[in-house]
Amino acid sequence: EERYFLVTLAAHLAHPHVASLLGALQSAAWRSALDAIPGHAAERCGEVLALSQVLPWWNYRKPKASRSAAA
Repeated sequence: EERYFLVTLAAHLAHPHVASLLGALQSAAWRSALDAIPGHAAERCGEVLALSQVLPWWNYRKPKASRSAAA
């Protein structure tokens, strides 16, 4: 089983083009089309995840600044 991820910065999620792409990936039409291809499944398609959730071995090169420190 192979899994594929589309990666972007969290700050870009609100961008209209990214939001439109997410909407398409989450749509019933896209899921149906993907599920119709033998060997493919639309599990968690369009779900926004943190890299650390799906790649447990991955970590930031530098520790992330806390949101309160960045403000």
